Amino acid sequence: MDRGPWLAVALVLSMVLAGCGGTADVQTRDPFSVPETSAPDPSENDVMVEQPFSPDPETDVLGDPEIFLNSQARRLDGTSYSLDYELDVRYGNGTAWNHVVVDAQFARNRSVYVSNVTRRGPSVNVTRLAYVNGSVLYAAQGPAGFSPATANFSVARTADGTPVDPGEGVTLRALSPEFLYNGFASMNVTDVRELDRVPSGISDQLFYVRATEVAQPDTLVNDALSSGEDVRVENATLEAIVANDGFVYEYGSRYTVVREDGTRLQVSRRLVYRDVGTTTVTVPSTWGTTNATAASR
Repeated sequence: MDRGPWLAVALVLSMVLAGCGGTADVQTRDPFSVPETSAPDPSENDVMVEQPFSPDPETDVLGDPEIFLNSQARRLDGTSYSLDYELDVRYGNGTAWNHVVVDAQFARNRSVYVSNVTRRGPSVNVTRLAYVNGSVLYAAQGPAGFSPATANFSVARTADGTPVDPGEGVTLRALSPEFLYNGFASMNVTDVRELDRVPSGISDQLFYVRATEVAQPDTLVNDALSSGEDVRVENATLEAIVANDGFVYEYGSRYTVVREDGTRLQVSRRLVYRDVGTTTVTVPSTWGTTNATAASR
C-alpha cells in the first residue's frame, strides 16, 4: 500500500482530535448517560488530597482550562482506552459541510490500535480503516460507509517499499484535544453538579458541567472553522462529564455559526472516552482481513 492513504488517516485523526475542522457504522454509547450505575466504594487506603479541578457548584467556577488538557495527557499516556468522536457541521438546509466520525481503540503499547474514520463533505467522501499490531500497520479505504467486510487490507508502505513505522500512529491518540480547551475557555459555565452515581468501572468523583453563555465566540468556532473569520455564535451549549482531577470523560457542544456572508452553519461535536485502562484492542470480526489478530492490552 502507498504511504499516502494511511498518512491521510493520521492527518484526519490528528486534525479533528486536535481541534481543526457520512457516517461510519460504529457502535457508540449515548453521550452524557450514566448506565449501570453504582456508588463508588471508598478504600481504607485512599488518601484525600486537594485536586487541581475543584469546581464550586455555588459559584460555577471551574478554574484554569489548561487543567483539562494536562489531565487528559496524564491519564491517557501509557494506558489503554477507546474513544468515540463526531464532528458534524451542516448548512441550514441539512447539507453536510464537514462530517467526521471516529471509532478507535488504543492499547498501552503505543504501536497497537484500531481506527475507523469516516469523513463526508462537499469534496470528500471516504472511510479509512487501520490496524497496527505492534510491528505492522494494515490499512484499507473506500467510499464513506463502505462495508469493512469488503475492505482490501494491505501493509502500509513508504514510497520505497519500506513498511510504515507503526509508531507514527501516536499522533492519533488525542491525548490533549485542543477543542476541549477552546470550549471551556470560550464559554461561561452556568451549571456544575456533582453526580451521586457513576458508571460501573469508574471510581472517580464525577461532575456534570454545563455552559450556555459564550464569552469568546472566535475561540469557540476556531476548532470547527478556519481561524481569522469574523463570525457570530448563537444558541451555544456545552456539556461535559469531568472527573475530580479534571479528566474529561465526555464532552459535547452545539451551536449555530453565522458567517460573514450570512451563511448559517449548525455545529455539533461529541467526544467520549471509554474503558480507560481496560481496553483490549481487537480487530472487529466484520473487517475483511486475515492479516491481523487480536492484540493484548
